[in-house]
Amino acid sequence: MLTFMQKNLNYTRYLNEETEYITMHKTKGTSIPSVIVVMEEYFWNEYDFSLIHSQSIEGKSKKRNDSQKSIYVACSRAKNNLICIRVLVKDELNDFLKVFPNAELFKDYTEKGDCI
Repeated sequence: MLTFMQKNLNYTRYLNEETEYITMHKTKGTSIPSVIVVMEEYFWNEYDFSLIHSQSIEGKSKKRNDSQKSIYVACSRAKNNLICIRVLVKDELNDFLKVFPNAELFKDYTEKGDCI
């Protein structure tokens, strides 16, 4: 578990670009050899990546467009290798596979098993 000081130090390193990890928001106009895109909304409440593959987006088209643009920008930075990661709940799986039919899925082995 990271201490408060370690978390602050890591955040400061990130802000000063002294780490090999950056967010999509800091990549404008760059290309990066290998990119891992993590599609999750935990820190980004203006995005909802489930809308990218959802059939029902009524009243959420702006959020869907913003999410699609964000993913496009992040993925288009990759020069050689691109990996996209998304934790799905079982209800999302069918819609997701319609949009990404070649996705490689990993099963959740937690007791609950609600995620794919």
